[in-house]
Amino acid sequence: MKELVDLAGKLASTAGPAVAAIVVVLIVLIVGLKWSGVLATVGNKKTLIDDGQISAVTKGIASIAEKVDGIEARISHVESDVQHRATRDEVHKLELAFTRMEGRFESIDQRTAATAHGVGRIESFMYEAAMRAKDGK
Repeated sequence: MKELVDLAGKLASTAGPAVAAIVVVLIVLIVGLKWSGVLATVGNKKTLIDDGQISAVTKGIASIAEKVDGIEARISHVESDVQHRATRDEVHKLELAFTRMEGRFESIDQRTAATAHGVGRIESFMYEAAMRAKDGK
């Protein structure tokens, strides 16, 4: 305490009584806070962060890392899937090819119908000719 009085006396003589009073009040305040235990945790890392809190944070980080790994795997799967899909131009080319094939099939259907009609007429003619030959006409 004698040191405080000496410090206050030196400050009062050199800097003025107001500065000395402020320094004395600050010193008394710091000593009082230290004595009451408020400043006991300052600088003591064990009282600031509990081991349980550290392990909880570590588990949380591990959980987040696990989720990120899962998301990365899903994203790479989707990217791979997207790379193997047809582009818009390729799909358009396929649509045009299908349209051309439909036109060709319609043409083939018309030819087949005409051929079937012609074969039917030939069969009728041959049947009638066979019947006439059988009857002797």
